[in-house]
Amino acid sequence: MGQKPWQRYTATWERAAIHVYSAENALVANNRLPRSGEANFTMDGYLMLDRARKLMTVDGVVFDYDNRAGIYLNHYGIGGPGGQGPDGTPETHSYGFRKGLVIRDNYIFNTGRCAIGFCGDGVQCLRNVIRFTRMSGDLR
Repeated sequence: MGQKPWQRYTATWERAAIHVYSAENALVANNRLPRSGEANFTMDGYLMLDRARKLMTVDGVVFDYDNRAGIYLNHYGIGGPGGQGPDGTPETHSYGFRKGLVIRDNYIFNTGRCAIGFCGDGVQCLRNVIRFTRMSGDLR
């Protein structure tokens, strides 16, 4: 569409704040995902399509981190479709059984969806701190 490399948006239903796919031996460590509103920023000159599907430039578009998952490392669905049918095996869903994956020492302010999602053979998910927002807005 012609957007500049520095322009981005939150694809809340597809991506996490940190989203990694690895064939093997991945380390996701020492990250801090911000509290809601804490790291928001605005972008000028953002390219969008209007309702007539014509390209337009908009200033002041807010990029926020709300309502997204925190960390996905090889986050795949390897169960049967809709909970029906056979679950995946290393032979049928090899991408869901990768080895050498580690998620550790991350600090996540979770604003929506799951905080950490992964699958693999022997994944280590260690010493991560996750804070969820309560209905009153404070974190517990």
